Amino acid sequence: MTRWSSSSLSVPALGFAFLALALPARAADHYVDVVRGNDANDGATPATAWKTITHAIGVLPHVEGDATEVIHVAPGTYSLASGESFPLRPKRRFQVVGQPGGARPRIDGEGTTSPLFLFALICHLGGNDADPDTRIEGLELVNAGYGVQTQRSCGPQEPTLVNLLVQDMLVAGIAAGDTSAGSSVTWVGLRLQGVEIRRCPIGFQLVNDIDICVGPSYAWLDDCVISECSSIGVHLANGGGGVSFRARRTRVERNAEGVRTEQPLHVGSCTALYLDSTWEDCSISGNATHGLELKPNTFVLASAPTTTTLTRCTIASNGGIGVIAIASGAHGAVPTTLTGCIVHGNADDLIEDPGLPGFVSVSYCDIGDGDFAGANGNFSADPLFRAPAAGDWRLAFGSPCIDAGDPATPLGVLDLARTARPVDGDLDALERADIGALEFTPLEAGPAHVGVPLSLWIWGPAGGGAILAGTRDGLLAVPRSTPFGQFDLGGDVVRLGRYTVGSGPPALVTLPLSSNPGLIGRSISFQARIASTVAVPDAAWSNAATVIVAP
Repeated sequence: MTRWSSSSLSVPALGFAFLALALPARAADHYVDVVRGNDANDGATPATAWKTITHAIGVLPHVEGDATEVIHVAPGTYSLASGESFPLRPKRRFQVVGQPGGARPRIDGEGTTSPLFLFALICHLGGNDADPDTRIEGLELVNAGYGVQTQRSCGPQEPTLVNLLVQDMLVAGIAAGDTSAGSSVTWVGLRLQGVEIRRCPIGFQLVNDIDICVGPSYAWLDDCVISECSSIGVHLANGGGGVSFRARRTRVERNAEGVRTEQPLHVGSCTALYLDSTWEDCSISGNATHGLELKPNTFVLASAPTTTTLTRCTIASNGGIGVIAIASGAHGAVPTTLTGCIVHGNADDLIEDPGLPGFVSVSYCDIGDGDFAGANGNFSADPLFRAPAAGDWRLAFGSPCIDAGDPATPLGVLDLARTARPVDGDLDALERADIGALEFTPLEAGPAHVGVPLSLWIWGPAGGGAILAGTRDGLLAVPRSTPFGQFDLGGDVVRLGRYTVGSGPPALVTLPLSSNPGLIGRSISFQARIASTVAVPDAAWSNAATVIVAP
């Protein structure tokens, strides 16, 4: 094997400034185990765990200052039959956490109409409240009215939800706020990270309640999936004050309707009424009806807009309209901005208000119905999805969306699959972000397990050649500039072989992987120099693909 060394590269030393964060003092760790626990125990260790989450929340005192109480929940099913009482009401700065690395503990409402977790504090009547350090993490929530519901009348309500699976709810998977007129709810906030919601009537709902001019209510969704919901995947509604919503790297797919945003009632006394939603590197695709529907009310003033910003998103294969951005008469402004988006394969891709065209701004987009083509980097062409009928909206080699995105895309921003942009997807030895939620990568690597052959896929011009290289020494801190584009592999680089590539399907390369358990946790990185018809000279380096070896 030929060995390549990066030791001759002149790589400037990087200075890293680490920000010292003042972490909150932890009051204590506590343990719950439905299989081995007993509520007569002290809950201080896994061996003396309590049996029910209900008991743990009830017996632990309110937290003082910046401390947190962490309730570690062992795998098992926690239900009415096992002694739980719903809804569970964690106190401020309580954290209910499934043990990492194992199966998620299952919280089963057994058909109750109550929420499984409720954060509700009514002035003068009491309840429980939540700040961002109040956390529900690593659990499976099933078979209740709601997985998590928040309500508040006396100030902010802002829990954090991490790595949850929420499914088969009767009303909504996760809901913040209330649509009931005259309710005591004011504004709430939710932070979701890695949450999957499926098979609920409404997946995620954020509402600022009717008749009270406060706000904004807000929600941040990062790396979430909302699918198979029978009514709406994401429902945003504002009847007082403001609603601010942000989603990054989130899928809203295969629901009855993807996203609906509406201002159902204008309250005359509100001076700052608005609904603002931002979507970055998201997919709103494969829904039975509309992808994104903006519904301002006729009585909402133009000074109370429904503002929507979509950046590097894919809105595809919806049975209805991809994006509806129509104002309500002379009122109900719907300023809508799309940058670097694919809107294609819907019943109609984009419908804007012909009387108020200035409400919609589009740049560097592939709009399938031809709207906005020929200006601001926009065009209309088949994006060449790999298998849209099967829900695969990744780009295939040769897609016109590859390297056609906004040149101002921030370096290193992550796509829907957490691939850092930009990648040289068209193999011209220059990097530029793609249009759409998923960046095309000419080199892909499958999962790595000790003793199991590792699969890699190499895309390129049909019949062309590729030289595959690999290293166990990681990537260069500063990539090397070469005539073939950016070279990323560091340390001792090994030439693994030469292969014939394809434009679809790609070349499949299978490499043996040792059964040595010492490999577990180690990373292996690959990069291919692929023949190119558009690069000068006639080849270009692919992206680097890194795998971490698992058992």
